[in-house]
Amino acid sequence: MTRKQHPAARSRKVQELVDDLDMREWWETERAQARREDATTRLLHTLAWCVAALTATLVIITLLDAVRRV
Repeated sequence: MTRKQHPAARSRKVQELVDDLDMREWWETERAQARREDATTRLLHTLAWCVAALTATLVIITLLDAVRRV
């Protein structure tokens, strides 16, 4: 035997399910945003290290060239 649920109780239960889905969707969006930010940060750090390495290489080449000319 099944009992019929009161419409207000059913509506509350449906609203709770909708709220849970909204929260889950929000958390998924937040996690995806955090992953994108982390990936962007890693990329920028990598680019900064590459620029630093190229700059150091150019400085060393310039210094070696200056020493050789003297």
